[in-house]
Parts: sequence; structure tokens; C-alpha cells
Amino acid sequence: MKLSIIVPCYNVENHILRCLNSLVNQDLDPADFEIIVIDDGSSDNSIALVNEFIAKNKNTMLYTQENRGLGTVRNRGIKLAKGDYIYFIDSDDYLASKTMNIILDHSIKNDVDILGFQTTLTEELNLYKSKTDNLIDKTNVSTGIEFMLKSKLHRSEAWWYLLKREFLISTGHIFEEGKFMEDIVFTFRILTDAKRFMFLPIDAHRYVKNPDSIMNNESQKHLTKLIEGYISMVFR
Repeated sequence: MKLSIIVPCYNVENHILRCLNSLVNQDLDPADFEIIVIDDGSSDNSIALVNEFIAKNKNTMLYTQENRGLGTVRNRGIKLAKGDYIYFIDSDDYLASKTMNIILDHSIKNDVDILGFQTTLTEELNLYKSKTDNLIDKTNVSTGIEFMLKSKLHRSEAWWYLLKREFLISTGHIFEEGKFMEDIVFTFRILTDAKRFMFLPIDAHRYVKNPDSIMNNESQKHLTKLIEGYISMVFR
């Protein structure tokens, strides 16, 4: 199997099917990839919707657990993954059509540890056409450190890159559990260790501005916890 896509799921009944449907519209043979949905204790209709999707897409699996947070979900996904490459996507985001096949093909051909790509911040929920029309300019392989030093294109989230599973396992890196912004520390650490990194200038990911997301919660209690999380993250 070439690719494992890990999708955390927590009370996202208004978003999960859009995300999942975008993952199967990628010009990939269903036998070449798996979708691993891990529900983190949802209390809405998310699980029922995922099961409806699974009935039509046999390469999708659902795992459930009590609420333990995003870091724990992603770490479980890493253990379950069977693909040569791993991709993390948030359940309220989605992919432009027919882009992941190009991303995966470049990852395999260039034998990279990590391959990054472009994202678009949007409120639109049907922005499926890629702005780059899948036309890729010349790309170069570098180390992750060289990329971070020379480029302004890197981000801290976990959804703008593909990871070689063998590389991830060999480094021993996992997501911190029970903390905010666990993907910032994770991303910095894996980029630091990557010997073969490539950035592909393809417009693929859709970062949906979701007012219900954890980063948009504006309660005083949550904002205080978020500030404490940022301070802790800087020291880590």
C-alpha cells in the first residue's frame, strides 16, 4: 500500500463527509491507499455519517475511543497505518481534486522523507479546482533544515506535507499528547531530521476557516489555556 490518510474526528458532522469525499476524488487506485478515521468520543452524528461513507468506500476504516485529544488520535493513526507514506488532514478541511496523486507520485519518484505543498485559507466549501492546474515547475531536494532556513513557505501544522512512514518510525517522533499546538513541535522536529525534503508548488489543501474549531474558541478560559500552551510550546 502506498498511502495512509489519517483523519481525526470529533463532533464534525457538518464537515466530515466533505473531507472524506475529497480524499477519494484524487485519481488514486483505492487499492493503493487507506483512509483511517479515528473518532475521539464524538457525541453528534459524526460516526453514523462515517459508517455511511465506509459502506461505499471499502478502503476506509473507523476506529473509536474516549476523548483523549488530537495528539493521541494522530499517534494511534501512525501505529495503524500500513502505507509507505502517511498524510494527516483535519476533518474540517479538504483537498482540491486530483492533487494527491501528483503529490504521492513525486514523493515516491524522488524518495523523499517529507514532501510539502501549498494550502489555501478559505471560507468556501467547494473550492475543488487547483489554482496551479497541476503544473509543476522544477523542484529540488534539500534537507529539512535547509528548507526552513531558505524558504518562507513552511508552516507549523501537520496537514501541509506527506511523510514517509519508514522515516517517521526510524526517528521515533510522535505527537505530544494532552497539549495544545502539538503539531508545531512535531513539525519542527521532523523537518530538523529530514535528509530528503521537497516542496511541491501545487495548490492542494483547503484550510477552512471554521468558527467552531479549537483555535477559534474565544472564551476567556480557552484563551488563557491557549496562551499558556504557546508559552509552553516555545520552551519545548
